[in-house]
Amino acid sequence: AQKSLEVSVPITAVGQAAGIKLGGIMENLVNDIKVKCSPDNIPESISADVSHMQVGDTFHISDLVLPEGVIALDDPERTIFSIAASRLSKAAESE
Repeated sequence: AQKSLEVSVPITAVGQAAGIKLGGIMENLVNDIKVKCSPDNIPESISADVSHMQVGDTFHISDLVLPEGVIALDDPERTIFSIAASRLSKAAESE
C-alpha cells in the first residue's frame, strides 16, 4: 500500500477566455494548489480550461477537473482566475 503525499502543484490556464476578447483582463490569483495523492500519481501541473469565462466570471478550485486519485486540499471556493473589466471596456460601456 502506498502512502498519500501532500504536495503543491502548479495550475495552468488553457485556452483564451471569451471575456478577454471583449476587452476584459484575466487576473491570476492562485499559482498552485495543495493536493493529496499517491507518489506515482503526482501531476506535473493541473490544467484549467478558461475559454468559457466572460467578464465578471470567476474560476474556483472546485471548478478544476483533477486527475483520478488526486484530491484538492485547498478551500474549494478559493478563486484561481477572474476576468475583470478593463478601464477601456468600462469607458466604452459608459459612452
